[in-house]
Amino acid sequence: MKTYGIKESLEIYVEGEEFIHFLFVHNQKQLIYDYDPGFLSLLKVMEEKRSLKEIIYEVKLVNPEITENDITNAIKLLLEDGIVFEVSGKLTQIDSYNRNQRQIDFFNEYDSSRGGEIIQKELSSKKAVIIGLGGIGSWVITTLAMAGINHFVILDGDIVEESNLTRQNLYTYNDIGRKKVDVVKHKIRMLNQEAQVDTFDIFCHQDTDIHSVVNGSDIVISCIDEPSVTETGKWVSRAAQDLKIPHIVSGGYLGHLGFIGPTIIPGETICWECIVESLESDYKDWKLIKSSRRVGSIGSLSSIVANLHAWEAIRVLTNISEPIMKNKRGEFDFIKLNIKLFDIERNKNCGICSHAQKLKKVR
Repeated sequence: MKTYGIKESLEIYVEGEEFIHFLFVHNQKQLIYDYDPGFLSLLKVMEEKRSLKEIIYEVKLVNPEITENDITNAIKLLLEDGIVFEVSGKLTQIDSYNRNQRQIDFFNEYDSSRGGEIIQKELSSKKAVIIGLGGIGSWVITTLAMAGINHFVILDGDIVEESNLTRQNLYTYNDIGRKKVDVVKHKIRMLNQEAQVDTFDIFCHQDTDIHSVVNGSDIVISCIDEPSVTETGKWVSRAAQDLKIPHIVSGGYLGHLGFIGPTIIPGETICWECIVESLESDYKDWKLIKSSRRVGSIGSLSSIVANLHAWEAIRVLTNISEPIMKNKRGEFDFIKLNIKLFDIERNKNCGICSHAQKLKKVR
């Protein structure tokens, strides 16, 4: 039995007895219907989630002249215009519904056909791997846990230091000297009691068995930059690419610039090797004469960059909208508060993703 309801973020106005105005608060879109008293009574009945049978009964109780066909056609029109959403009646009682209610309302704005509760349930069933629990990774896993993902795999061999406290949100003075994976596991369980957190207290190196860490996951987010994002991205991406797992390589930040993406979906987008080749081509005439010893950072920049990646991960996992960082890299200017996106083309001779793309086209 289907359950219907009007979107929580929608405002409805009646203009005399001429028009009914629907204002979508999230994007300020407005739809205008001709005034009809029977239609208005339908809207009032649907302020609360009800089954089709209940809606028909209550509308006809006040307006006996309205037929069942009139009501179902009106609901169909409201669904098409994104005013009403529908979900399975069983899902209105999913675990943690009250906890995620505002987020479910948010998802309703993106996909009325599936409905926010179904999208939330899909998200909660996903398994995310976070590699690196520093200035980016600690924020990413926090946001994804708040979003309701219930299974995480985390990898980091570091301990909490006092210098971490200015930009890594999950740590306090009481945690100094403790293993980051242990602290994060405890804090995430406090945020989301349903979350399962598997830990790997190891550093990520070239010879680390990343395949066993990421195997069976739905997304992998690399948040490490030592010895360099280029190198760590290769280690993580090769494993995720082999296992056909979507993955995001976070570039972190450098001074006032935050680096965003890319998002890599094996068989659909370019691979990390193509991206590295593009970056190396851009700087082929540059010669390093002094390397940076330490880069400044601040918590607000870390959180912004990390949450852009977390939002991208949610889009990948739920398909509520196209991930924006596919085949792109981005720069967030913290001073000017703007984002620049740069397209990256596939290397036609790439032995990894060009072959995968050909296989996809054949299918």
